[in-house]
Amino acid sequence: MHTFNTDNLIVVWGAGEIASGVIWHLVAHDYQVIALEQQQPHCVRRFVSFANAYYEQRWEFNGVTSVFIHSIDEARIVLQQKQVPLFIDPQGKVLSQVKPSILIDGRMKKRISSDKILFHGNIIGLGPGFCAGDNCVAVIETNRGRNLGSAIYHGRPEEYTGIPSAVDSYTRERVVRSPSDGMFVAKLHIGDMVKKNDIIGRVDTEVVYAKIGGVIRGLIHSEVYVRHNQKIGDIDPRGKRELCYQMSDKAHAVGLGALEVVSILSK
Repeated sequence: MHTFNTDNLIVVWGAGEIASGVIWHLVAHDYQVIALEQQQPHCVRRFVSFANAYYEQRWEFNGVTSVFIHSIDEARIVLQQKQVPLFIDPQGKVLSQVKPSILIDGRMKKRISSDKILFHGNIIGLGPGFCAGDNCVAVIETNRGRNLGSAIYHGRPEEYTGIPSAVDSYTRERVVRSPSDGMFVAKLHIGDMVKKNDIIGRVDTEVVYAKIGGVIRGLIHSEVYVRHNQKIGDIDPRGKRELCYQMSDKAHAVGLGALEVVSILSK
């Protein structure tokens, strides 16, 4: 039976766009990575998210492949193949089984919560849900700006603003949100071009419209239950389809920041 190299094993909690940037950089530097996700992951930029393996069974992005698995034995085999096992494990129960040296929490919490993670190793947090020296050893800045991707070893990153970064002067307009609670059913797909007021899909009986024209850069999987005002899509007004398949500069910067901390902790 294959065993885990716990000195080189890292668990990343979350496998959406930003966490996938972290995963990619770690695998590229020969770390073994296990990814954890919730049931029916709500990743918007699915084509650049290793969480998409949940829907496709396996997902290759930029030369790295994630594989949806169901057991520790399967995880061992996938790691031997230098791929990323994806567990559906919203409570993080697998942590006590694999005992990684480092946990990276990439669930992209908007603010610090009272949740306590039952993990006694080193925790690296991504974004405003963390405070270095309190609930993690380091936190990576996820807000755009001069500090994006910086590793913070004491204190907090910038607060969550709630305002999407501007693309061709568009901010909130480019984000597609659910008009109600219900089942999202897509009419269009990632990579499709849209005009303002085109129908993207429905949430139960309510129509989801495009607020601007451009290319659908991200869209959650169809037939997934969503909440009112939840982000379910992303329209890029630049209209460049190739961007749908490329890691964003944000994910790249955060990934490099996390890699820096991992490298220090691994010495």
